Amino acid sequence: MREVAGVLVRSLRWVAGMTAASAIAGYSAPLKAAPPRALLISWSSYKENVGYPRVYFYRHDGLGQGKLQGSIPPGQERSDVQARLSGDGRLCFYNYEFVGKAAKLAAWDIAANQEVSLRIPAADSVEMTPSPSNDGKWLAFSSLRRGNGVGWNLFVLNLETGTLRETPGLNSDEDDRMPCLSGDGSLLAYAASRPDSVGLQDIYLYDLRSGKHLPLPGLNTTSRETEPYLSGDGKLIAFVSSRPADPKGVPGTGDLNIFLYDRRSARVEQLPGLNGPGSEQSPALTPDGRYLCFVSERISGAGGRDLYLYDREPQSGSPRLVPLPDLNSFRDEVDPSVTYAPGL
Repeated sequence: MREVAGVLVRSLRWVAGMTAASAIAGYSAPLKAAPPRALLISWSSYKENVGYPRVYFYRHDGLGQGKLQGSIPPGQERSDVQARLSGDGRLCFYNYEFVGKAAKLAAWDIAANQEVSLRIPAADSVEMTPSPSNDGKWLAFSSLRRGNGVGWNLFVLNLETGTLRETPGLNSDEDDRMPCLSGDGSLLAYAASRPDSVGLQDIYLYDLRSGKHLPLPGLNTTSRETEPYLSGDGKLIAFVSSRPADPKGVPGTGDLNIFLYDRRSARVEQLPGLNGPGSEQSPALTPDGRYLCFVSERISGAGGRDLYLYDREPQSGSPRLVPLPDLNSFRDEVDPSVTYAPGL
């Protein structure tokens, strides 16, 4: 098996350049005239085994056509979930769990169809929710490895050295979970419930360069905000909220819906036509923030939980849902990740 650091450093340089250019230009979403590009989507599905989900890959043209591109071979009595694609779509980090054993992290080379060695300091503990940076150096994840009874904490792994990064002031004595790194690995978004939280659960943003949390004015409410996902430049944060439709309603009683926060304007943007009847969960953005893939429990779907794809900036017309032919099954599809397909 190959070392994951070497693969990432060689293959993700173009993504870091794209992220830097986007940051200089001062925008996250592409121009409206931009033509669609081929996408790669990863997710976990129970369609072949209701007890043990596996990770699948799907190539999509960005308009409405797509097809299955294989999967990670299943293990006996093993669940593979929480897959996250690298920025260039060459690697997939995911969480695997054998019956009766602690959940761990792994990496998969999609083109080579083989596992890649992932060096993580040994710990007899659960490791979950991997999130890679685009520059091939960092991997954030959540774990119980502190072992002091304080619950979930966040860790950032240097993939080149196999060492954990110092993150002063990041973790608390509460549950800190659901990490997402920005493209250059400088920002870490996550969800936590703390004494200083505005609501039942809040989104936090930590600057790994300064070791300080950054303000997110107007994002959190007295309800529950969770599952943050950063665009490549860290300017956009997709998230899930239980805020009620009526601002005067009881906090946390609304349907789960997906929202998009723009850090430049400090405002929650509208996503017309995205949320529907039923709960929406697990948002995932392309590096430029144009496409948003998510899970919905709406009754019009093929199964209990289905994947949907939303184009925020189509070449013509209004933002809209994009068909995903032959992706969803009569069982649950969960944990999407989306990026642009390699070589484009």
